[in-house]
Amino acid sequence: LIEETKKDAQQLANALYKEIIAGEIEIETEGRKIIIRIREKGSFESGSHILADSYYDVLDEVRGVLMVRPGKIQVQGHTDNIPITRSERYRSNWELSSSRAVSVAEVLLKNGDSNPNRCELAGLAETQPRMRK
Repeated sequence: LIEETKKDAQQLANALYKEIIAGEIEIETEGRKIIIRIREKGSFESGSHILADSYYDVLDEVRGVLMVRPGKIQVQGHTDNIPITRSERYRSNWELSSSRAVSVAEVLLKNGDSNPNRCELAGLAETQPRMRK
């Protein structure tokens, strides 16, 4: 099953080759999971849940690939380590990261192309930073 997952990930990588080469996303496997990671650089302004205009096209490509594949879709929102000062919009980085996950999920689910029952959202704040290789 793990080999099958790696083959599926390679098919996704082929379909999203342009976005990978542009440094907008990366794809990896972890056991039976395929992880499509949207690179944080430029996807959201610091302290905002509003997706940068340039990432709508990237997410449309990802959505096109996901809608023809079975399985759960987990969207995880993250933040930088700059604490949110209590504001009208966000009480904490937890709330901001959750809002970012919602922003991405809404694009992935637009037009009713994917079943929302497949989706799971998580806001992780700054607790699980991505280590650079």
